[in-house]
Amino acid sequence: MDKDRLTWEQIQQRYPNQFVGLVDVEYGAHKVEIKSAVVKYSEENSTRDEICLLTVQHKVQEMRLTTQDTDYPLSVNGLMVSIYDELGITEVSDGEVELISRCLMERNKHVYEELAK
Repeated sequence: MDKDRLTWEQIQQRYPNQFVGLVDVEYGAHKVEIKSAVVKYSEENSTRDEICLLTVQHKVQEMRLTTQDTDYPLSVNGLMVSIYDELGITEVSDGEVELISRCLMERNKHVYEELAK
C-alpha cells in the first residue's frame, strides 16, 4: 500500500468507493474530519471484514468508506474500539468481533443503507 501521506481528497480519488484502513491519521475538527493519513489497507488487498478486524485489533487507526459524496466515519468500528478501550479489553476473538459487528450494524442499518446509495 501507500507509504506516503495523502490528503483525504487524494485517498478518495486513489481508492474510490471502498473501505480503507488508515494509520498515522491527522484529524481535523472533533476527530471526525481526516486531513491526511497513510493508507495501510484497502479493498484492493484486503476484504472489508479483514480491515474491520485490524481496526478492532488496533493495527489500523481508522477505517473509512471513501464514497465521494459523504464523509462519515465508519461508526461500527469506532464504536467497537471505544467500547473495548473503555472496558480495557485488549484481545477479542474473531467470533466476538463478528457478533458485535452484526449487532451494531443491524442497529445502525439505516446509516449503512444511506452510505451505500
